[in-house]
Amino acid sequence: SQWKNVRLSNTTRKIKDEQGTEYIDFSYEGYSARLLTTQEVESACNITVGNENLGELDSCKYLLENTEYSNNSLKPSWWLENPFSSFTNHAEIVQVYNRKVYRLPATSSTPLVRPAIEVPKSKISY
Repeated sequence: SQWKNVRLSNTTRKIKDEQGTEYIDFSYEGYSARLLTTQEVESACNITVGNENLGELDSCKYLLENTEYSNNSLKPSWWLENPFSSFTNHAEIVQVYNRKVYRLPATSSTPLVRPAIEVPKSKISY
């Protein structure tokens, strides 16, 4: 509600696991932001989600901003949009202290949520 001029380009999304298998259509209707996907993290950071390599996000430290990585009093991880293919009751997270993408039971209250807004390239000044 605080982002009056921000809109999602598509409010209905196909939720996919880290391998791209589609599970459900999910509505972000009424929201100005959504969760980041594993596919977006893979593309931005040049990694393969699921390998759980320690430090795999070292080239994408901007994903670790405002987390335990920079301040121990902040949360240690945040949720991604995707379930994990082998355990669909698990979801992917950005695990800050090991700088990797990991999975947790979706019932875990440890991770926080970080909004991802969509900005068309035409609106960005270079």
